Amino acid sequence: MSLIICEGNICAGKTTLVKELARRLNYQAFFEPTATNPYLERYYQNREKWALTMQLFLLRQRFMTYINCLEHIESGKVKGAILDRSLFSDWVFAKKNYDDGFINEQGWELYNSIRNEMVSLIPIPQITLFLDVPSKICYDRIHNLRGRKCESGIPLDYLLGLEERYLCLLEELEQWNSVVIKVDWTQFGCADDILKTIIKTICPEIKTKIVNKSSVKQGESNYDPNQLKTLWSTIIQKFVHIFDFKSYPEFKEVTQDTHKLRKVLKVDQDTNLSQFLKSDF
Repeated sequence: MSLIICEGNICAGKTTLVKELARRLNYQAFFEPTATNPYLERYYQNREKWALTMQLFLLRQRFMTYINCLEHIESGKVKGAILDRSLFSDWVFAKKNYDDGFINEQGWELYNSIRNEMVSLIPIPQITLFLDVPSKICYDRIHNLRGRKCESGIPLDYLLGLEERYLCLLEELEQWNSVVIKVDWTQFGCADDILKTIIKTICPEIKTKIVNKSSVKQGESNYDPNQLKTLWSTIIQKFVHIFDFKSYPEFKEVTQDTHKLRKVLKVDQDTNLSQFLKSDF
């Protein structure tokens, strides 16, 4: 299985490169759900209110995208896949929100519990391609090149914080035996050199690793259709359980009180709580 994730700060140039690499490698490209994120604009307007809500939404969406990617590979629909950002880097943004005080202790424990369960179920990407761009350059691109209205208020300090936390994530992925390729993308660049490195890396003797909660175990990277069904069943069972907070004693009181649950998640009264917690499962 050939599975690549492309990571980098906001406006590093991931999407354009992913499209080009997917075309050249004849891989399927999977993109982060920015356009379908109902919380993004509200988050940038009021981070304290919407940070945890948005992070749980994105974590769930990115997990579903990853599973969809696996299904495409294992069914033989595509020979490989490359993702524009992934489930793994969702932590970068969540950690920044937590460190900035926009996600409280309860919310952070909840987020990590869910993320750790998700990561324990999926194969690690064979390659992590990181576009290394100084935060100041990303800031200039956001405000002078891309021009998305919802991103107009992003400060430089926020991007610097993401850059710092990305370094921690790359160390984690290396420990899990993903091949991390860092590319200077300050002036963008040519996909040819990256392609050469990727092709050298993708070879039969390299095995994808499976993450275990407490350690890294080597395992088969392939799921046959029956294994995918089993995986999907496990996902449903685990995450209905998790989103109901039943396995976490510290959330027992919150579970019994919808008002308190909404307060912890910062979900307003207009949001269908059941759909928010269980949608896509």
